[in-house]
Amino acid sequence: MDNEKEITKNYSSDEFFERIKTQVKDNTTTTLRDFLESVDMKYESFNTLRKTKNFPRCNDAQRIADALGVSLDYLVTGEIKDSGIFPYEDEYKLICEGLLGLNEDQ
Repeated sequence: MDNEKEITKNYSSDEFFERIKTQVKDNTTTTLRDFLESVDMKYESFNTLRKTKNFPRCNDAQRIADALGVSLDYLVTGEIKDSGIFPYEDEYKLICEGLLGLNEDQ
């Protein structure tokens, strides 16, 4: 029954578009218009979808998520799901080695 509730949950397109705008503002050095052009979406199309409370096509939404370095799931739900894999393992090892002057063998 829990899966049934999850499947029928309605997600807000307003929040979806707000997450995109926030990600672009916080994590890029470009304008929203320029970002959208870089992912082959017209700014006007983005605004029309937003105003009519519709989501973009799946392939367009995935292209946006990929360019922002977030999951499509995050853009839709706002939730970050733990994949069980530590995504920055290599960077973590380099930082530890630099800070401690050690490597895994020591």
